[in-house]
Amino acid sequence: MDIQLSMSPRRSMAAKSPKELRYRRPHLDNVEDVEKYRKGGFHPIHLGDALKGGRYCVLHKLGHGGFSTVWLAHDKLQDRLVSLKMLTAEASRQHKELRLLRRLDEHVRAGPLRDSIIATLDDFTIDGPNGTHLCYVSQLGGPSVSAVSDSPGEMAGTRRLRAPLARKLARQLAKAVSFIHDVGIVHGDITPKNVLLQLRGIDRWSTETIYQQVGRPIRVEVFTSSGQKPDLSAPEYLVESASFSCVDFEYISEQALLIDLGEAFPELSPPSNGMVWILGMPPEPSNSLWEKNGITIAHHAQLDESTLNDRIRGIGMYDQEASMHDGNVVSENQHTLLEPSGRRISSDEESDLADLLRQTLDYTPEKRLSAEKVADHSWFANSE
Repeated sequence: MDIQLSMSPRRSMAAKSPKELRYRRPHLDNVEDVEKYRKGGFHPIHLGDALKGGRYCVLHKLGHGGFSTVWLAHDKLQDRLVSLKMLTAEASRQHKELRLLRRLDEHVRAGPLRDSIIATLDDFTIDGPNGTHLCYVSQLGGPSVSAVSDSPGEMAGTRRLRAPLARKLARQLAKAVSFIHDVGIVHGDITPKNVLLQLRGIDRWSTETIYQQVGRPIRVEVFTSSGQKPDLSAPEYLVESASFSCVDFEYISEQALLIDLGEAFPELSPPSNGMVWILGMPPEPSNSLWEKNGITIAHHAQLDESTLNDRIRGIGMYDQEASMHDGNVVSENQHTLLEPSGRRISSDEESDLADLLRQTLDYTPEKRLSAEKVADHSWFANSE
């Protein structure tokens, strides 16, 4: 099983000086980098835009990354809500993610895991002021595991998914990863942000219902560094990403959806260089081999036998009750999905979980559990 937490191409971390900035910094945090609206960069999109001959109407913003913006849209032809991922012009030239998605689609559509892995429903290109952009359409997911359990301003780990739900989603994820590996693909970026809880019964949502569930779009105007309106290479405004963490519980299923193959690669063609976030120093010869092949190693945390047991034993020990601090209150919906504050795990589960993690995180490939065997581990008993 792939134990890397993240693997990304090396990118320049040099910040631009104020004189090099084309645009004023927006006052919203949850928006894309406005400086990437340039040749080869993002395609400017506005709410209400009709794409692919009017088939897709943009309703809200879902998110953004280094190489794309993602939008909530209504598919008029199929009368359903979908996700539109618009790649930068530079990323669109590679077609890497779409090639892998198509390869997966050939196996997923007829397989038992078709509801657990992101699939392409449609794809098209659009010519804009910054180049030609690839856009692909997929099913609309719900809140990420990260968003549901996020606890800003509180002790890390204060908010956790209910244990039965966590086990159920983790097992579904292990099966999805096993399936992807069987197809010969490594995901490369399995994080709580890329695991969504799927939605149900949402195709009947009106635009007003959408806004009631995920919030109305919040916009911030774009201005050049000299205070002028931007040219056609940038949108008139940026849109803050919608929040699915407070969607009514009736619309949230207990079905995981693994998304974002932006860092994925064929098993037999791993990246020639990149960055691996690891838990402690890997043993030889792994360390030397990674460095020899141009892999940058970033130490996320040290994890040995005693540290692992201590961390598991400490689950729930330092929980903080939700407070009104910065308006950070657990919603009624989150109360349904999350463990009560301070709940500890039993000694039997502690032992099972430690065994699972110990085998999953082993640096020796021959000793490490495959994703298929992870899903069959005793920790997942009664998870379905």
